[in-house]
Amino acid sequence: MSPRSHSLLLLSLFLAAGCDGMLTSKPAEETAPSDNNAMANNAMANNAMTNASSPDMSSPNMSSPDMSSPNNSAPNATTGNTGNTTPPDLSYLFRTDGFDTYARVDRIGMPAVATVLIESKAAYNMANPAQDAQGMFVGELVAQLGVLHGKLDDDLAGLSPALTPCTPQRGGTCLMQGAPLIAPDTLKLDTKKGAGFPNGRRLTDPVIDLTLAVILLDLSEHDVDTFAKMPLNPPRNDLGAEGSFPTSFPYLHAPHMP
Repeated sequence: MSPRSHSLLLLSLFLAAGCDGMLTSKPAEETAPSDNNAMANNAMANNAMTNASSPDMSSPNMSSPDMSSPNNSAPNATTGNTGNTTPPDLSYLFRTDGFDTYARVDRIGMPAVATVLIESKAAYNMANPAQDAQGMFVGELVAQLGVLHGKLDDDLAGLSPALTPCTPQRGGTCLMQGAPLIAPDTLKLDTKKGAGFPNGRRLTDPVIDLTLAVILLDLSEHDVDTFAKMPLNPPRNDLGAEGSFPTSFPYLHAPHMP
């Protein structure tokens, strides 16, 4: 594969998926109290000692509690009491309302399907997998597949070696390949079959590379792991510098810094 073609494919996939960068804000640094504040506090304390006959708010008995003291903590969220004599309740309370009292705001089964191939996301989120199987969103899927192939087929064919795209039209090979996975749009798990995407989803599974192969390539001519073998993603992103996942929660390495 030539560097130019590889770069074009990466850029096209990135734009087609609608990926946005995320910026993280740096926590504000804590600052120590100024000398002026310290002088003002000392003056208030001295005034309270010399004029204790009136309920002066500067009096130690009338001032707000020192939150740094272990005996003057914020009210306990469970008991409503101040102080630390009652340990906090660390248990969880779950509501028992019927499912029909809630409104579904999102659903996703196969990765990237709802993100890339569905425009009417509100309707899709409110629909059920049974409606997927009935073909409710087939027209929309066909239209979006056509857009993707219109932008990417030339790049796929221009790679070395060339890759043969699947046909995105209704009844074409793209839908025939993808239908078992996205109709309905659920994450399947058959314990009688070997583990690995799309049968479940392991941390090591290159799910996006596999999904892209299903919706972009003619799998009668190419293996489903064609993109995963290139690879399009830096390998160390998956297993980290150690070459394996951590053995304790959250089982993932810290994100790579830009």
